[in-house]
Amino acid sequence: MNSDSQIRIVLIDDHKIFREGVKKVVEMEPHFIVVGKPMMGKKGSVSSRNAT
Repeated sequence: MNSDSQIRIVLIDDHKIFREGVKKVVEMEPHFIVVGKPMMGKKGSVSSRNAT
């Protein structure tokens, strides 16, 4: 599947283990791709804007 048809997701949470677990589950679906995993706040806003 090419990146144009995939849904891009930014995971924002302050718990690294949670982010990693969600990333693994999300990436099991071929139409989803995790494009960023910032910890919190402003970094998450910037990452989500840059992911589009």
